[in-house]
Amino acid sequence: MNTLDFFELFTNNYLLYFSCFLGVCFFYYLLFRKVCFSLLDPIFMALVGSAFGASVVLFLFATSKISSFYFINYLGTQFAFLAGFVFFNKFSPIVFITSKIRFENVFFLQCFFVVSFVMFFLSNIIVYATLGIPLFLKSRLDLTADAGGYGIFTRFAEVSGAVAFYLFLHFIIVEKNVSRLFKSTLFFYLLGHLVVTFLSGSKSSVWFFVMNYFCFLILNKTNPRVKDLLLKLRQYQFKIVLVGLIFAFCIILITFDGSPSNAFLFLGQRIVGYGDVYWHAYPNAYIENLPHDHFFLAVFGSFFGFFRIVDPSTFPEPLGYTLTKMFYTVDMIVGPNPRHNIFGYIYFGPYFSILYSFVLGTCLGYIRRLFFNAHSLKILSKILLLLVYIIFINIETDVNFIVFQLNNLLVVFPFILGISLFVYYFFTYPIQINVSKF
Repeated sequence: MNTLDFFELFTNNYLLYFSCFLGVCFFYYLLFRKVCFSLLDPIFMALVGSAFGASVVLFLFATSKISSFYFINYLGTQFAFLAGFVFFNKFSPIVFITSKIRFENVFFLQCFFVVSFVMFFLSNIIVYATLGIPLFLKSRLDLTADAGGYGIFTRFAEVSGAVAFYLFLHFIIVEKNVSRLFKSTLFFYLLGHLVVTFLSGSKSSVWFFVMNYFCFLILNKTNPRVKDLLLKLRQYQFKIVLVGLIFAFCIILITFDGSPSNAFLFLGQRIVGYGDVYWHAYPNAYIENLPHDHFFLAVFGSFFGFFRIVDPSTFPEPLGYTLTKMFYTVDMIVGPNPRHNIFGYIYFGPYFSILYSFVLGTCLGYIRRLFFNAHSLKILSKILLLLVYIIFINIETDVNFIVFQLNNLLVVFPFILGISLFVYYFFTYPIQINVSKF
């Protein structure tokens, strides 16, 4: 079923769809009301997307567009994923990340921040100059597809931007005793990051600041300055979500040349479209026509390709792109995200896909629990755990993208850390020599 056919079905049965959506929301509320602490908790957006996806499947089954076989398989994989997540989210793991690196020195953290934000700006400038400004591109996926060697700069921009923002929050909330010059650097960074966020063209870019701010407060919740901020954040969370929706609408409005009606229609389609892979794959058994070999390349292709272990030209097409080509003639990389239900069915079959979904759910639950127990760690460990947690939030949506982001983290974070150490010792080593001679 293509998108036009689905929305025609949606228009003719919108009351049924909203009934399905309300039922799913009620179930998710009962299941996660003690798990999700805030509307600004990163897991909240993941659960919203999951609820919209589940609503689409329930709606398709209620209108007899998918068979009982696919519906039961979806229920099995979805319940397995949620069960794994909820069980291991309640499991209290031992925090095994004990930092042996003593990098709490304020000057080192300042070097780490400056290196991160300089790398963030330089990477984005190079991307804009060579690949174009994302806000004005037809598809932001074009930045990573056929980007050649310049694609590495998008990797550096993502990781360095997250590191810089965490350290920015550290210096304005926890470590305030810095020079005026460094405070000016913090202001310059924030202004520049806001500009880059706007030019990114991402409808959820405001969520980056909100999500990372919430995570920063959780990781530092034992700090006296942070406790009051957590309370204030909960008081203003509805207003913050509203601001995020307005910003997303403004970005869409620019994309559609200022047409409010088209912008509202697109926003509604994007929200319902969390389940787009289901209306493409399940009706008429199109899922059976998708290629089901080369599992390891489909999952770990970004890792193998980056280190040139395997020739990228041998990689299978992204499943979402293959699905899209079944319905449309496209000249750019677009397509729905292959959620775990679809991905698992294709590569593991209808039965082992349930186990696959359970494993993904346990990974997310364990890492989330680990994250909320990490307030006693050192700052570098906190940053690393934050980056990993933010990555795994989307594991239900696209496991291949998770591996891609983990690969980025594996490559970029040590590089930033190494450059920061070089800068730190470059400025401190001569001083130590002079002091020793004196």
